[in-house]
Amino acid sequence: MASRSATSAVATRYQHLTAQVRRDIAQRVGGLLWDSATEDPEAAS
Repeated sequence: MASRSATSAVATRYQHLTAQVRRDIAQRVGGLLWDSATEDPEAAS
């Protein structure tokens, strides 16, 4: 098991990625939700 200081060091080292990953996921999910919601229903049939 990793020591608490090692875990803390890894978290500190990579914490900048957390915001980037959340933003990327939010954009991807938003694109899936909103792009399909704005399609013309008549064109899909």
